[in-house]
Amino acid sequence: MAKKKVISVTQEDWYIEATEYEEQAERWILSDIKKTLRFYLLALECYEKALQAPEASSTGSYNILYNETRLFLQVYTEYLANNGYINVLQYIKLDDLPGISNLNLSLPEIVQRFQAVQQRFQQETTWDFHFNMLTCYLSLLESVDTYNLGGEDIVQLTTNYLELTQSLVQTVMQKLQFISAQPNSDQLPESVPREEVPPNKRDGSGVMAHGNDNDDAGGSQRVEVADQVNYETIAEILTNGFKCVQTLVEICVDSRHGEGRLNPVQINFLEDISSKFWHQLTDIRQSVDSMGLDLSQADISGMVINALRLINAGVPALEQYIFSVSPRTSEMLLAQVDLLQFVIGCLESTADVTLQWSLCTLLNKVLEEARRQFTHLRSKVSLDPTADELSRVTFHLCDIYIDSSDNELTRYWIRRNSNDNGSNNNSDTDDKICQVLLKNAKTLLVNAMRIAEKPCGLQETVVDKLKRNYVFTQAKCRFQALENGSIVINQIEDQDQDLLNHPFYRNLAFSPVN
Repeated sequence: MAKKKVISVTQEDWYIEATEYEEQAERWILSDIKKTLRFYLLALECYEKALQAPEASSTGSYNILYNETRLFLQVYTEYLANNGYINVLQYIKLDDLPGISNLNLSLPEIVQRFQAVQQRFQQETTWDFHFNMLTCYLSLLESVDTYNLGGEDIVQLTTNYLELTQSLVQTVMQKLQFISAQPNSDQLPESVPREEVPPNKRDGSGVMAHGNDNDDAGGSQRVEVADQVNYETIAEILTNGFKCVQTLVEICVDSRHGEGRLNPVQINFLEDISSKFWHQLTDIRQSVDSMGLDLSQADISGMVINALRLINAGVPALEQYIFSVSPRTSEMLLAQVDLLQFVIGCLESTADVTLQWSLCTLLNKVLEEARRQFTHLRSKVSLDPTADELSRVTFHLCDIYIDSSDNELTRYWIRRNSNDNGSNNNSDTDDKICQVLLKNAKTLLVNAMRIAEKPCGLQETVVDKLKRNYVFTQAKCRFQALENGSIVINQIEDQDQDLLNHPFYRNLAFSPVN
């Protein structure tokens, strides 16, 4: 006899039904995005009905609102801003998912929801709630350009982040000390060393599922391994803290040399407070040094901050420092590529031609090293048919090829402009160099397309497949622009709009006359 479906009536009934839909969504998260989203929408609908159910309790309402907000964050980091900037949903037809806009909230909206829940349920909020709230704050600080945040917003976000971090560190450390004092404390989970393969950044994997630390919690609470405080918890808090300092330093550097997002008073405030926060994090790190935490990502943030301090010292000093950093892991190389692209972007409008050329040449050296390392890494992981890292490595390798092509075109642009302005007497030599640079740019894009279009095995998730498609279309769009010698602005897809940020491609763009 078929099992009859239980009709939900109470708040607890709707809450249980919602969490069951979330569990069903998680079964499809690797293979079918539309099914995952469909179950998420059903869960969201049940959460809303739970809030309106009779005899609702304060604790129940908190659990529901937190789960809703966490779900929005999960969708944002996994689908709307995977890797921090890729909207994978743009490749999926969502017309048959009515109400999908209710699930796709922007980051500022998610932050506002977290703040509203915290303000309303100050006594109920748990450490994992605060962890996810910190994740939102950091992501928003890293997206100041995307959301065009002003100086006051940045200062307020920073203040909120620092205060919440200090409170969360204290809470987590107390929990770790309590657990360590219990019998069998030697079984406390330890940090697991990170793989050499760079993990996906901001892809939903860092979002904590909702749990409850109370022993008398109801049976409907979704408690997972990720909900339990362990050594990795404090490692992630510290790593994100150092990443926050790095982000603040970058914002200040950008304001001093590039965009005037901050006024002088705000720059001085953020530089001072980020320096103090860095020292506080370092003290905490030293106090937990015996735990053997993996803080390699924090070391990368330290590298970036130290390198940014050398901007005014000249390219030779910056180059010497960059190549002195050890170990030169794949993650470290990716960070150095981002660092040099950031510096070039900041100084683009103010630096002289010689400095721009030197920085681009330095970036070219790092890109070449990164290409060699990722090519070797791809060959290594491709030998194992059961490996699930191949797609991620392929994505990064193709991204490096595209970055290399863009850098060749930046060098082309610098050479061509210096020649046009009459600041260089060797015009014939420059013409030959420009021809070589243009040829290199095309070849690099061809290599990116060739690698990206190859399947990455049965272990490739649907999101990784879409990300591989993303880098393929990025390379293809650039290659077609180089082949055609022009770009029709109204034919550029939304995901390719960043193409116009590059001066070479921007020069090719035109609007057709009707």
